[in-house]
Amino acid sequence: MWNATGMDYERTGSRAKSLDASFSMTKKADKPQAQRKTVKSRFKQIASYVAPGERAAFESYATGLGLTMSALLNLLVRRELNLDRLAALEPTYLRDLPVAECQKVIAHLDTPTLNEQFAKHAARYSLAVASASAILIRAELEESWLGTAISLIMMT
Repeated sequence: MWNATGMDYERTGSRAKSLDASFSMTKKADKPQAQRKTVKSRFKQIASYVAPGERAAFESYATGLGLTMSALLNLLVRRELNLDRLAALEPTYLRDLPVAECQKVIAHLDTPTLNEQFAKHAARYSLAVASASAILIRAELEESWLGTAISLIMMT
């Protein structure tokens, strides 16, 4: 628990009975936008649009690996940046689906530059980030690269 000055009651071992009279509480709306941002909001996200069956399969696959869809897509994006397979995957896994028929898979990126790196990478192949990440999802559902890698590790 935190007091008005930002000190942790648990750490200091004391409990304040009232707030200091000079301390004024401000509403969230009273703060400038830059001060309202949380740590997570500073990082970008990648959104993919896939068919409902693909999203359900991806969620099931991620859960089976003990991951969230966001964590799995983060790994796939990082793998793509290292291996540069997008050109080879595009002809097989690029699908032109109406957005109304698609469901979203979002990866909350853990580093601020990853979104920029992936956007530049996708642009090299004239792809939008959403299309490039959907290709990675579809490829992983067919290849099961991470599942296979984990299985091999568990065997040793």
